[in-house]
Amino acid sequence: MNRLDRIVMTRRNFLWCVVLLLAFLPLDAAAQKRLGMFHRGAGTIEYTYYEPFERQPINLHYYIPTKGNIKNMQVIISVHGSERKGRIQRGLWRNLAEKFGFVVLVPEMRQENGYRKNSYRFGFVSRSLKNGEFSLRPREKWVFQLIEEIFDFYRTETGSKVRQYDLFGQSAGAQFVERFLLTMHDARCRRAVASNAGQYTYPDPTGLHHDDGTLCDHPGWPHSVMGTPFANDEYLRAFFKRDFIVHIAANDREDLLVRDKLNDLEKYKYNYYVIQGATRYDRAHNFFNYAKRIAAEKGMEFNWRLVVVPETKHGSLGAIFGTPNVRRWRLEDGDRVADIRDRTNYGAFHLLVEKK
Repeated sequence: MNRLDRIVMTRRNFLWCVVLLLAFLPLDAAAQKRLGMFHRGAGTIEYTYYEPFERQPINLHYYIPTKGNIKNMQVIISVHGSERKGRIQRGLWRNLAEKFGFVVLVPEMRQENGYRKNSYRFGFVSRSLKNGEFSLRPREKWVFQLIEEIFDFYRTETGSKVRQYDLFGQSAGAQFVERFLLTMHDARCRRAVASNAGQYTYPDPTGLHHDDGTLCDHPGWPHSVMGTPFANDEYLRAFFKRDFIVHIAANDREDLLVRDKLNDLEKYKYNYYVIQGATRYDRAHNFFNYAKRIAAEKGMEFNWRLVVVPETKHGSLGAIFGTPNVRRWRLEDGDRVADIRDRTNYGAFHLLVEKK
């Protein structure tokens, strides 16, 4: 073998080594580049890439399974409650995501970054929450719009071909999800689960009423769609048509009227919270039945479901797994995770992932 042949052979062997290295290292630099700012496993990105909110950063926690074709993986966007801790949500979902091959995105909207009551639970669609002062803001400045933007950001960075996402929210996060579906009539949400909401915005164009027909003492936004653009048939038809699950724990029965000192039922007879019900359990049923009646009166398709989770109380663990009896809590990379075998057909995981 002459010198030229040896050089050719050496280069050929080098190229084969590179090919083999790439084959056995699926998370090499080239693979990471294809995921952009994301990587497989658990991570957090400071999201400031939507211009109207670039000064209000969001900690975008996520989990991407370590195996499988990311481009075709289902995406669940999980919205935290009033504790504003996205890692709680990621911890509950992460081992389920790894096992069953779906992606979880958890936008953490912290109060110190400007996501206060109106900006979070009510999406900042109105400049005010005061009685009779609904003032529509431009849609691009709604906090709800961030969900669509984050989904596009994920798709662009990872090359995902998935065209829709699923939504889950618990407590204050459930309020976020319900109003998101109501106001974002063309959002790319496939299915949504709103677990254990403390209050709702009623889809009644005439306002929130007491059983005797009297309007409550604050009948419009955010307690109903009266006086808003969302009261028209285009929005209501899209809202009722959604694959939407009103999800409630069977033992979420704290008396919120006593908590909020509204239990003098004669004095507060027409208060909007009193009309919605005493407990979260009552409020979920009242809201669902009220919406079903409005849809029927308007002759609109109604695709919602009401799912009661047996034995559980208020909290994300029971909502996602569908049972209060989840074993083996432990820390994993700083996230608190649970035994994925402890799940039932009532949990949000089953409703979003197993029940296609």
